[in-house]
Amino acid sequence: MKKITLFIFLLISFTCISQNIIIDRTPPDPDNWVYSTQGTDGTGFYTADSFILDEVTAIGELDFYGGNGYVSNLGSLEVAFNVFIYVDDNGKPSGNPSQSGAGVVELSNIDPVHYSLIEYERGRHSDFSNIRITDANGGEQVVLPPGTYWVSAFPTVVGEPDGNGLWVWRPCREESSASPHPPHFIDPGNVLGGPWTVWTDIQSISGVLYESFSWTMREEQILGAENNSISKIAIYPNPSSDFINVIIPKTIEIFKTTLMDITGKQMNDIQLENGILDISLLSKGVYLLNIETSEGTLNKKIIKN
Repeated sequence: MKKITLFIFLLISFTCISQNIIIDRTPPDPDNWVYSTQGTDGTGFYTADSFILDEVTAIGELDFYGGNGYVSNLGSLEVAFNVFIYVDDNGKPSGNPSQSGAGVVELSNIDPVHYSLIEYERGRHSDFSNIRITDANGGEQVVLPPGTYWVSAFPTVVGEPDGNGLWVWRPCREESSASPHPPHFIDPGNVLGGPWTVWTDIQSISGVLYESFSWTMREEQILGAENNSISKIAIYPNPSSDFINVIIPKTIEIFKTTLMDITGKQMNDIQLENGILDISLLSKGVYLLNIETSEGTLNKKIIKN
């Protein structure tokens, strides 16, 4: 695991200014926090913050600012990091990290080689920085269409989530960085013994209004976007167990869509209708989606889970 001193952290922060930061919810509030941790025992509790993307976006790097709940370093207890992104469902996330397949992005157990854990003041500050999303996703870019989303981020720590490895996500002190919906908290396994087994507005739990939580998002150039607008076609969620959205820019004309299994057999009953592929009746496995357009042909691997 890569550990970095405060000096290097400040150097990285300065360097990132030149990058295209599209969400900047800093500085963090050093005096408040909310739990967001998963244990190696399989249980966890999670905090989520909402955000809006105004255009098709390839997520580059993310930073999340927090601390250790017991004011001790996480270094010996942190195993991996996790980033889940959900579409908005009437002011709440459309799923939670205990539900596989509910998110448009589900990056679980990200290897520490793909991010930095920055700690100072004996764990009072424990920030997960420069999380390289494309690398964490096996080298495939994560591209999202415009819309309202929720991000839930948390480390995986040794043992139980409420033990010495407890990580807390800090709210943002800057009111101008308010999220479109109030942040939410969930304890799906009832680890803490409270009435929060569904997503719950944090203000109703603590009595404190948090406008947003402290994190940043930097975008990267969509591969091929400088030459080919076909790269702006967004396909999500993938993997999926039922429906896949195919968002196509209005400037692109679709000629034909074909879904095939790994043997090349065409799934003739599966057609793109109103931007949606219904794959609910397909067997679990890997498929290839071929989209012929006015800008060229796009081939995309689809996973039915």
